[in-house]
Amino acid sequence: MKVSVIIPNYNHANYLKQRVDSVINQTYQDFELIILDDCSTDNSQEVIEQYRTNTKITHVVYNQANSGSPFIQWKKGIDLAKGKYIWVAESDDYSDPAFLEKIMAKMAIEPEAVICHSNSYIIEDEKFNEDNKPSSYYNKLFNTDRWSGDFVNDGKQELINYMGGFCTIINASSCVFLKSAFPHQNNDLYKFKYCGDWLVWIEMLVKGRICFISEPLNYFRIHPQSTVNEFSKKQKAKELYECLIKARQLTNGKSIIPDETFENFLYIWTHDSIYFLLKNFKPGLFMMHARLDKDFPNKILRSIKKYLSIKLAKN
Repeated sequence: MKVSVIIPNYNHANYLKQRVDSVINQTYQDFELIILDDCSTDNSQEVIEQYRTNTKITHVVYNQANSGSPFIQWKKGIDLAKGKYIWVAESDDYSDPAFLEKIMAKMAIEPEAVICHSNSYIIEDEKFNEDNKPSSYYNKLFNTDRWSGDFVNDGKQELINYMGGFCTIINASSCVFLKSAFPHQNNDLYKFKYCGDWLVWIEMLVKGRICFISEPLNYFRIHPQSTVNEFSKKQKAKELYECLIKARQLTNGKSIIPDETFENFLYIWTHDSIYFLLKNFKPGLFMMHARLDKDFPNKILRSIKKYLSIKLAKN
């Protein structure tokens, strides 16, 4: 098989049929499908069993206990996969029928690419708006128009200029990656619950090139049960910080962090507790960030002022 498609599911029975159908009906058919269920408590198993006899499906695995992290499920699927490339098709998203065809065509002419991703439509609370695409936000954040068209870039350069400061692959479902580039050796990944996908992209980018297709071929659904809504602010902030630090380490301190990224990150932890940084971050990493970012002390002072203003507003 050229591509192994992994659908990791947890309590997304309402979206599963559309997800599975959008994979099975791809115009590009050189793939296997692996379905993993992380001990769902809804009727996901009933939906999955409807596809049991489909010839594209090579594995259906039901966990007896919840794994606690979607990235543990990623690894399980990748260990089962026979394909050269991996598509993690999240169970609450769906795709254009030509998604794989166009992604693999790009991969074929870019043999050094480790990641290829497409633009997406963002569906919020079941409302579709053709103007709601992450590419528009990236262009605004980085003051550019590069996401308005297709591009190919050296992975490390992408990490320095863009991906090291903000995750510009908003949704794993929009992405196909080289199986051999997956960072199996990073056990910290399996502790992540929120932005482990960003950590994966960061580590992959030092191994090859990245391709982007500006046509929206993926439909990214945001809803109350989305993973992005499940975790605490502290957990999110801790993982975001570790991703920023990893990018700095892999680029010798050259990765650019947009002011908005830093302010959003600081807002997350100051909104909960001014002691968050000291309680959750390793002193060594904190000092490294301070050395790499000469404005870091001033940003901390600004964040304290912001924290105080939030507390005063609440009172």
